Amino acid sequence: MPSDAITLSAVCKELNAALLNGKIEKVYQPENDELTFAVKSGGRTHTLVISANAGLPRIHLTSHKKENPLAASTFCMLMRKHAGGGIIQNVSLLDWDRIIKIELLSRNEMGDKTSFFILAELMGRYSNIILTNSDYIIFDAIKRVNFDQNPDRPIVPSARYTPALQRRATPGDEAALEELFAEEKPYNDKYLLENIGGLAKDTAKEILSRSPQAPLFALKELRDIYNSELYHPCVRFDDKDNAADFYITPYQSVPGRYEYFSTLNEAMDEFYSKKDAELRKRANTKELTTLLERLRKKTERRIADYTSKLEECGRSDILRIYGELILSNLHRMKKGDKSLSCENFYDGNAITTVPLDELLSPNKNAQSYFKKYTKLKHAKEIALAQLEALSIQGEHLNALSAAIKSSDTRQEYQEILDELRALDGKKPQAAKQKKQKPSEPIHIVFEGADIFVGKNSIQNNKVTFDLASSGDMWLHAKNYHGAHVVIKGASPSDSVLRRAAELCAYYSETKDSPKAEIDYTLRKNVKRHKSGVPGLVNYTDFKTIIVEPKP
Repeated sequence: MPSDAITLSAVCKELNAALLNGKIEKVYQPENDELTFAVKSGGRTHTLVISANAGLPRIHLTSHKKENPLAASTFCMLMRKHAGGGIIQNVSLLDWDRIIKIELLSRNEMGDKTSFFILAELMGRYSNIILTNSDYIIFDAIKRVNFDQNPDRPIVPSARYTPALQRRATPGDEAALEELFAEEKPYNDKYLLENIGGLAKDTAKEILSRSPQAPLFALKELRDIYNSELYHPCVRFDDKDNAADFYITPYQSVPGRYEYFSTLNEAMDEFYSKKDAELRKRANTKELTTLLERLRKKTERRIADYTSKLEECGRSDILRIYGELILSNLHRMKKGDKSLSCENFYDGNAITTVPLDELLSPNKNAQSYFKKYTKLKHAKEIALAQLEALSIQGEHLNALSAAIKSSDTRQEYQEILDELRALDGKKPQAAKQKKQKPSEPIHIVFEGADIFVGKNSIQNNKVTFDLASSGDMWLHAKNYHGAHVVIKGASPSDSVLRRAAELCAYYSETKDSPKAEIDYTLRKNVKRHKSGVPGLVNYTDFKTIIVEPKP
């Protein structure tokens, strides 16, 4: 994506138009590397997000809300202290690099009005958010960089902030650009990237696509595009209709389907919202998925072991028969015999050879076979019981896998983690749980009907056995793990039933299917599973509806 100096320059101008003289009312830190600011400006409240995430560094206005932690971090508290109540004086691009400077007028500890700078460095894995005073003395940063990591440019409290050294010409350096493009000759994107700082590869290719012989004209056209006739913020979608890139104007060098927005901030919000959610979900569920897969492999190994044991126990009947044949033929045997050949009355009197221990008497040989038979019979009972328990555990793990895909809050992740730890024989982290209430199921009202959707075992139990009455309608994906859904009332309209079924399909393993079968029945027909595993149930007297999964 071309999140370079050209694009960020346009972002700054839009932010200035929207936030100039705006007051920062609230500051939050929903992620370790991200801040959000509630800014009151022009009679409305805007939400500004600044992220120093290595994969998706960005700054833009957003309409998407995130869950905030119960306790603010030290950096967030510092930012609230100095930026809270501050008035935004200017938003600009620092030295035409990928650094955005937000100038604030606020009050210091003495109550005197003074300036502060919030510096957003949007440089991939070197991205950072830094708070300084008007002399660029650092108060702190969301990512500290000590002297050992970078002796030339440490980012630590009390150090002086200096931007990264730019050895190339910048898009705003007219004299340097004139010198670079003094000759009218064929240029390539490598030349542009090596000699001009703050350019993305896509933008370099676009400049050459628009003016291959005289790229300076196209560069200035893109640099000064804000509020011109060419300014058309947009998002490009790929063949699978996923947001692939955002641009200040459709790039001629990148064909595809473009969707247009009234502002670049709206285009960025559309592009980043889903990407960020996917990125954060992978990070937040990494421990869950790792533990889940380890438990799955452990369960599969144990199933294989007990299946093998069960096959071994299949020999138990022949041991009992050997013992009975020996007792029936004691008169034909003596101590020291190595085998007994006799008619097998269990097999049509066919001749059977029974191995014997020559050190034991005939009677003790028989007792030895009976003892082995009893031992294997008992082992078979244990193996069958264990295989049943492991089968239920496998179902439980599949249900937790579906819950991970449906969940999106810290508390939901914590509840799943506690279940996985319990399956792994570990106690849940009770200290964390004291600060959090149990997660709540989704509740929507559709055409006047209350619909409740559970996304994990705890929520499913609450939906089915706490919120639902015996006469309410209950839904579940047919033969798949996922959401328990309840419609309050026994006779919902067809449209309400269909909407509830769409939600049920979306929050289940059928989410990515074009169509899904959803069973529905009265809540009184739903019973807890005999295993007692939370979220597992049995139900009867159901009908089935086919729907498309929809959030």
